[in-house]
Amino acid sequence: MAKRERNFRVLLLGDFVRLAYQPRVAELLAAEEGITLAVVGPAESTGDSGALAGEIDRWLDEFDPEAVHLNCGLEDVRWYGKESRNAVSIGDYELNLVRIVDACKARVGGDVVFALTTAVDDKRQCDSPGSGFDRFNRDIEEYNIAAQEVMLAENVLINHLDRVIAERDDEYLAQDGVSLTATGVEAAAKATAACIRSLWH
Repeated sequence: MAKRERNFRVLLLGDFVRLAYQPRVAELLAAEEGITLAVVGPAESTGDSGALAGEIDRWLDEFDPEAVHLNCGLEDVRWYGKESRNAVSIGDYELNLVRIVDACKARVGGDVVFALTTAVDDKRQCDSPGSGFDRFNRDIEEYNIAAQEVMLAENVLINHLDRVIAERDDEYLAQDGVSLTATGVEAAAKATAACIRSLWH
């Protein structure tokens, strides 16, 4: 996107991890040279890929962005052991991502960024009582591979939040084994802001 003297809205979509880092991303992007980047997004999680695909047109209409940064995966990989299934199958995940990305590109052109799903601490998050589901890194890795294939085919910039958090997961993952600590939020926000900046530079 050409650099112009005007305001841009960057729409952030995604789950509870996105909700954690969005305010800090807004701070980091508040003052760019000659450009004001206003970070906007729903006040609630946009859920799994199926939920996001079903609501993507509404979010695009509501926020009318010039760029979109999105993620979905942690809700998709939820494993329901009694039923031997993930919340969203990997095949449906891929189809949902195509639907989401195509809708975003139709609205903002090539200014779309997809963040890969962050790792979990298998044991700590699986020990959470009453959740009714587990999350496993083996599934996250498979879903991230599928997501990368979709994004490469769609020519979408990838934000490797998976690598950022995995590098220091003992410090960046909270006690529940899936949410981010304050330092994890800072690392995720910096990586996200850098990807968004690259759309204009």
